Amino acid sequence: MKIKKGIIGIAAVLSCLLAFSACSSTQNPSTASSGSKNETASATVANSENFDPYSTENRYDVSEDMFKKRSGVDYGKVLKDVTYYSSTAGDDKQCNILLSAGYDESKKYPVMYVFHGFGGSHDNQIDDDSYLTLLYGNMLNDGLAVPQITVNVDMYTDKQADKDSKSDEQLRFIYDKAIDDVAVDLMPFIEKNYNVLTGRENTAVAGMSEGGAKSLCTGFKWLDKFGYIGAFAPDTGVIPTEYYKGTFWNTPYMQEFPKPTEANTPYYLYMSVGSKDPWNIDCTLYYRDVLNKMGVKNQTDLAEGYEHDSDFWQQCFYNYLNKIFRSTPKAEENASTIAAAQPAETSEVTSKTESDNLTLKLGDNAVEIEWQENESVNALKQLAKDSPLEIKMSMYGGFEQVGSLGKTLPSSDEKITTEPGDIVLYSGNQISVFYGSNTWEYTRLGKIKNKSDSELKDLLGKGDITLTISAG
Repeated sequence: MKIKKGIIGIAAVLSCLLAFSACSSTQNPSTASSGSKNETASATVANSENFDPYSTENRYDVSEDMFKKRSGVDYGKVLKDVTYYSSTAGDDKQCNILLSAGYDESKKYPVMYVFHGFGGSHDNQIDDDSYLTLLYGNMLNDGLAVPQITVNVDMYTDKQADKDSKSDEQLRFIYDKAIDDVAVDLMPFIEKNYNVLTGRENTAVAGMSEGGAKSLCTGFKWLDKFGYIGAFAPDTGVIPTEYYKGTFWNTPYMQEFPKPTEANTPYYLYMSVGSKDPWNIDCTLYYRDVLNKMGVKNQTDLAEGYEHDSDFWQQCFYNYLNKIFRSTPKAEENASTIAAAQPAETSEVTSKTESDNLTLKLGDNAVEIEWQENESVNALKQLAKDSPLEIKMSMYGGFEQVGSLGKTLPSSDEKITTEPGDIVLYSGNQISVFYGSNTWEYTRLGKIKNKSDSELKDLLGKGDITLTISAG
């Protein structure tokens, strides 16, 4: 298959010029994967800080054998209809989860979240013998992908009892709510119940068609959470376009793509659309052009001969799985710098009323905190030293507000049962403030003083807030 590519970056342009004949001619059939170990050994995945996912062309000639069940291959374990509470939907939701072959509860794994297409469900991509389950199992077996957890998201984010009565137009906007549901409700649930490597370097999102549009929206709205973004023939409705104007399909979720910073630029941004796609060629290439003008590196392909169907999604998932989580970015430099700058701490944790004038506000309300004396609080103080930290918090589970710090701090997690007023560090990069109770592994940061349980619920239990931390 021929492909036309849209890649930002001088190195990528030079690479294509040097290999012009390969970029503009049909690929050599001998490079097509037959799915055998012998033929794929040379492409075996190896994690490396020097791996550049943009440096190699994507393939659209992967053989059918790669998507079929083979004898002797372990395809992992599919967990079906896993239920979690979505505060975004105001109801329970479900997802399907694939634990990779050899899943070991003593180890932690990166996670890929997958959006289905319009009218789909959470079992479209991940199910027994579904194409993505088989493809990933075969790729892992052949050394073409890394061990990971895959979560098939249900984009329907509303009261489940009303689902069958919704029109296509209503569904379009209900699906938009999945963008927050994934980050606010589903990710914390997955991280609390499965062995997950946290941080954007260990988190990917992907989707096709309407799910491709949601993948772009999710990845760019939550740049601090997702390091890899895959959108396969994404629909209109991400940013304003001229396509399908006057229809609900055209209503943009965001007015523009947020500009990534050096700290949250995607490790890999992949878009693709088939040359025979009846709907989404123009909008996909428009997204590419806008991102190019912004200077946001991406790899966008126009794959000749493909339409808007599962044959195309399969090829895209092969390329994406082969490139995500391959690099091993260094730990957050700011966190290591902060940790190195602090004096050595004893393992004993004591507390005091103030930590060098470290103050905290919940919305507009200043509250008195009894801070812990530990490395985590010292690192937090260092982060807030130059300017106040403003953290967008979200209600979760009916007992806490949680928000991302955008940095990874030193942690010393232990299994604790929280009480109202407790402030803890979760997964090294999220702060939680409790107005109820939960048992999990946290690092204690402090506790709100002189507030009753009912006063804490009034402060924290009536909607999302902004938490501000300042250091005097």
